[in-house]
Amino acid sequence: MLKKILPSLLLSCLASGAVAATVPASTQTLPTTDQIIVKLKPTVSSTRRAVQTAVDAVGMGIRSTYKRSMANGAHIIQLPAPMTLQEASDYATILRADPTVEYAEPDQLMFLDA
Repeated sequence: MLKKILPSLLLSCLASGAVAATVPASTQTLPTTDQIIVKLKPTVSSTRRAVQTAVDAVGMGIRSTYKRSMANGAHIIQLPAPMTLQEASDYATILRADPTVEYAEPDQLMFLDA
């Protein structure tokens, strides 16, 4: 009985592995974020209103909202919808063009390489 089932089982395992290996890269999900970290320059009042004003001034029509401040003086800005890290990075680059912004970057998890 096992001799009859084993070849079929082996063939089905190999076939499923071949199908899984041929999944196109375009269907893989890209990492996303729905937040940007923004820090204003020390010469600028770093209040909630100042941060929101700076973001709105160059926000390209993206209706982001202030979420919270961080211990280091930076602020979290909530995006209206998740963006790929590349889109969020492009948006942060535009925010950095504002002379009141010290830095802006996508909020993402980072890991140490072991």
